[in-house]
Amino acid sequence: MGGGRGCTTSPTAPPPPPPPPPVAQLAALTIQPEPEPAPAAPHHVQGGNGICAVVVYDYEATEDNEMTLVEGEVIEQIEEVDEGWWSGVGQGGTKTGLFPANYVELIETPEAPEVAEEEAPPPPPPPPPPPPPPAAPVAFVAPPPPPPPPPPPPAVEQGIVAVALYGYEAAEDNEVTFHEGERITEIEEVGEGWWQGKNPRGEMGMFPANYVELVEQ
Repeated sequence: MGGGRGCTTSPTAPPPPPPPPPVAQLAALTIQPEPEPAPAAPHHVQGGNGICAVVVYDYEATEDNEMTLVEGEVIEQIEEVDEGWWSGVGQGGTKTGLFPANYVELIETPEAPEVAEEEAPPPPPPPPPPPPPPAAPVAFVAPPPPPPPPPPPPAVEQGIVAVALYGYEAAEDNEVTFHEGERITEIEEVGEGWWQGKNPRGEMGMFPANYVELVEQ
């Protein structure tokens, strides 16, 4: 770093002078000004972004490895690099560099609670369940009587019934097929020599009357 350093002035009070640069000092002067007390090193003051501090005075960087400070901004991830000089990151990580430690003020943050070195032992297992109470003697109970049989279903009205004398294969969509010996129910006359009825499969249609014989009821 260079020997001389400039600093901007505040409208209310001038900032303190920056400390000497963190390099070998120049030849000793005959009269040395009384140094200001150095700020405390940034120990044990950490937040989510490392050690943090707020800028209390503006500072204009004079070297490439320094960082310009603006009053009120927060500097994060602070580390002490030399007596009176710290390094850090500002503006959300957009700038980094050295700056005078007496131009900022550390931000106090509550320390995180210490984690127990050893985990708490697991809880003991629950005791075994109590034995069930002795069963009371069961009195003999007669079995219930069987339910009464269901009533017979009501007779379905089948109308006029006939028995097929011959098997008949339907030749049209409005006719019905049946086999010899099957019962044809719900018979109605639909034309001369043609009746209509239902076969055992529930199919309804016309058929020749001379293919069946009526059943007396």
